[in-house]
Amino acid sequence: MADHARVAGSLEIALRHHSVNPEASLRTADNVGTVKLRLIGADGEMLLQRGSEPAWPRVTREATVKLADGEEARLEVEGSLRSAFQIIPLLTLIGILLGMLVYYVGCVLPTRVIDRVLSALRVQNRRFDLAVNNMSQGLCFFDGDARLIVCNDRYLEMYGLPAGSVPPGTTLREIVDRRFEVGSHPKMTPEEYVVWRSSLAVIDRPVDTVSHLINGATILIRHRPMPDGGWVATHEDITDAEDGKQRLAQQMQRFDAALNNMPHGLSMFDADRRLIVCNRKYKEMYRLPAHLAVPGTLYEDIIRYRQDTNQEVSDRALYEREARERADRNKAMHYRKPLMDGRIIQIDFEPMFGGGWVTTHQDITQATEAEAKISHMAQHDALTALPNRTAFREKLEAALKAPDRDTSVAVLYLDLDRFKVVNDTLGHALGDELLEAVAGRLKLCIDDTDTIARLGGDEFAIIQTAAKQPDAATELASRIVSAIAYPFDLERHQGVTIGTSVGIALPRVEDDPVSILEHADLALYFAKANGRGGYRIFDPSMARDMLSRRAMERELRHAFENNQLELHYQPIINLESGRIVSFEALLRWNHPERGILPAGEFVNLAEETGLIVPLGKWVIEQACAAAAKWPLDVKISVNLSALQFHGRTLALHTLSALERSGLSPQRLDLEITESVLLHESETVMTTLRGLKDLGITITLDDFGTGYSSMRYLQQFPFDRLKIDRGFVAGVLDNKECAAIVDAIIGLGNGLGRTTTAEGVETAEQMRELRNAGCIEAQGYYFSPAVPEREIGALWAKIHRAAA
Repeated sequence: MADHARVAGSLEIALRHHSVNPEASLRTADNVGTVKLRLIGADGEMLLQRGSEPAWPRVTREATVKLADGEEARLEVEGSLRSAFQIIPLLTLIGILLGMLVYYVGCVLPTRVIDRVLSALRVQNRRFDLAVNNMSQGLCFFDGDARLIVCNDRYLEMYGLPAGSVPPGTTLREIVDRRFEVGSHPKMTPEEYVVWRSSLAVIDRPVDTVSHLINGATILIRHRPMPDGGWVATHEDITDAEDGKQRLAQQMQRFDAALNNMPHGLSMFDADRRLIVCNRKYKEMYRLPAHLAVPGTLYEDIIRYRQDTNQEVSDRALYEREARERADRNKAMHYRKPLMDGRIIQIDFEPMFGGGWVTTHQDITQATEAEAKISHMAQHDALTALPNRTAFREKLEAALKAPDRDTSVAVLYLDLDRFKVVNDTLGHALGDELLEAVAGRLKLCIDDTDTIARLGGDEFAIIQTAAKQPDAATELASRIVSAIAYPFDLERHQGVTIGTSVGIALPRVEDDPVSILEHADLALYFAKANGRGGYRIFDPSMARDMLSRRAMERELRHAFENNQLELHYQPIINLESGRIVSFEALLRWNHPERGILPAGEFVNLAEETGLIVPLGKWVIEQACAAAAKWPLDVKISVNLSALQFHGRTLALHTLSALERSGLSPQRLDLEITESVLLHESETVMTTLRGLKDLGITITLDDFGTGYSSMRYLQQFPFDRLKIDRGFVAGVLDNKECAAIVDAIIGLGNGLGRTTTAEGVETAEQMRELRNAGCIEAQGYYFSPAVPEREIGALWAKIHRAAA
């Protein structure tokens, strides 16, 4: 029956895939068995009926087929086997075919399929390995027993594990132990770490954690569970990212701190005129409420609030137009904006790329008020309210350009004689009062058309306009000299007496204000050089003399730099024993053309130019070095200039010279004149006390020539008093000089001070001084100053005479 059915099925299949040919179909069927075939049209009409009635057993099949003309019909087939003997060969053939099929399916086909599957798996594995080991993250799989299934190279590299050290099957605890061995683990014990990782393994949902290792690395672990109880985890090194976030956070904090601690207000708006950021000072400056200081606030809303609170001009349309014009210009600008509340704001506008702008706001109200005051102060002297040097120059320029040809201009330059003495002895407050009084007298001396200015210190200048020059200028100078010479009665001191000298310049066509002032100053210099209390008119010969003086200044500097200066030493004799007790170091200039020049011909120039300071330091060093070679009971005396006390380095230079030479401080004597004490007397006294504390002796030179000598002697315990050579020269034939000498010697002996007479030239003078009680003397009678190389011979000569 089954075989019969297959035959019928074969026929059905054949009829489905080929055009219907009943005759051929019947022939095919006859070869197999008996078949009855019926073909019925779509309308039920019998189209074909062929074949004999099949014998038992019977099989029936029906099928719908498409005829050659495209019409569909129903095919009914009934068939059976003809006889058993005909069927057996067929069954045998079918059995053989089935056996071959079973062998193919059971043996040949599985082998080929397995080969193809294994090959595909190998390809997939290679692709998997490439993908996993080229991941930027570390990857690891664990099964339900917490044993490693697989991990990639990045995982090993990230934790410093050698290749092959954690093969599949390695337990989680073993991996943890290896990581602790290489130092790639968090700050916890291995047991704590295993517990922590195991607690993640039982979580049935994805978990992201961050692990901070002791080596400084930060790892992001993404844990994903698997159905069998295992898990897969990716490990990503986010150290740089975390550091970057931290740096960014720090930068933002610093930016915020810097922004909100700016002394100026700052605001930033985008291209849509919306606020990006503003700092605390900006909010405070315009008293903005919180809701108007948040990002996104419209610029118009902020301006509207400022106008409503009387901080901006009320004309909003004008303000908007100006603001838009600034934005449209797209260039930086700076402008001042007066507010309705009286403040003045300095605004610096800076456009930004892509639109928008940033502005800084500074309240300059007080600064503007100060500017007005400064502008006045810039043109006037604060003490006397007179025009200052700047205003004087502007007025002089205007006077020189005046169109009135009938008027001539003269410039008078003056300073005050002995003002420094008054200022230092009576105090700076009284000195200021004196300057105000001088300004008042000068105003009385000039006409309404003249201008007087204080140029600084005790220097004044006057612009005189008059028809007749130089007569008008000399008359004015005479009035000024007389007016200033008259004693001043000040509030706290009566009868203060000073003087003045005046320099006059008559401008020429080619002169400018600077050269005119220079000429007047030069004329003042010559007026003072010829005797104070007078005046001089500038002439070109003064400039030539000054050029000669400046040339000598250059030569002096060259001499100092090229070792043309040297020290000569004059002995100081004890009048009782006749022996040398000290030498005074005297500076000499070995001029290549003029020969040996004494200090008197160039020391004043050195003081005027400031060269005396380095020169004085050199003198102390040379004198100490020379004295260190002499007997221990012989001292060295060095003269000091007032300028050497400026800067307060004299004591340091002196101590350095003593240390270098090895000379004992007790063998050094420093000589100063009263003029030194007139300059910053308190500073000088402090320095002298410091030197005296070192053991150095201090001598007051030219004692008796200054009017304050007695007062300074009371202020400071000088070790020695030097009697001026002018008194010594008249000790024999001038009673006044003799009386002064006797008084100085008596004063010195009474105070326990050594007295030394200068300029002794005769034996008679020497005997008179010795009889009067003078202790020491020096002068040509004993010896002029000699170079260091001649000291030995001089020593022997004087000591032979003393013996």
